[in-house]
Amino acid sequence: MKSLFVAVASVLALAACEADNLANAPMVQSNDSGNRRAEIINDTTISIAKLRVQNSDTLTWSGNILQGKVRKNNSQIVLIDDGSGQCLYNFQVTMENGQKLTRRGMDVCRLASWTIYSR
Repeated sequence: MKSLFVAVASVLALAACEADNLANAPMVQSNDSGNRRAEIINDTTISIAKLRVQNSDTLTWSGNILQGKVRKNNSQIVLIDDGSGQCLYNFQVTMENGQKLTRRGMDVCRLASWTIYSR
């Protein structure tokens, strides 16, 4: 099988952070008018089944924040906002075949997109 997925994060200044606890609340738009959205791009041959995020301070994983699956060569924009004011999050994707990829220390205050691809 192809080697494990490699992630590339594109950086773009988007906003400051704010919102509610990931474990207890859904992703919600901050009151600071900042854009806390990131595009998750699937450049693989396997659909992404789940995306969970974790505030780097609390280390509590969210539930799946995707709306359905992200099929191969497609993308989905997600909101990453927990009200804590934290910008650094860990991301974990679960592929349809069960493979997982975790990327730590992603700055969601500056993140424009995250591309998952196979080599």
